[in-house]
Amino acid sequence: MKEECFFKVGKSYIDKKRNQFKVTSVDNDIVVTDQKILFCGVFLDYISFIVGGEMYNDLVAINTNPNAKRLIFVFPGGYWVCCDALMEELGDYRTYAYIWKGRVEYKQEYKHLLTDEEIESIESFANGM
Repeated sequence: MKEECFFKVGKSYIDKKRNQFKVTSVDNDIVVTDQKILFCGVFLDYISFIVGGEMYNDLVAINTNPNAKRLIFVFPGGYWVCCDALMEELGDYRTYAYIWKGRVEYKQEYKHLLTDEEIESIESFANGM
């Protein structure tokens, strides 16, 4: 059975950077938006995504609850970083903490956004290294 698309044509939603976009069409499980892809100032295409794909699921999550966050751990080289998979800033994920050899260093401007359970999961991740 085909999954019903959360996004409706003509309606506005928020993207991962919390900017608004409008859905222009939904065809064959492809959701097409009015957001343009530009390369060196040249228009290439409109941003689109697949129903049920990772971007679709993230956008459903933040449009269902814009304050939701999902913590992820990435290893960009030499240390682990705890990020918010649903909040991008300047093209990168919001970073809550850096983890070196089990030691956690929180970004103070965002630590207050973490719940006790999220801090516990970060500490547990660090302790497991």
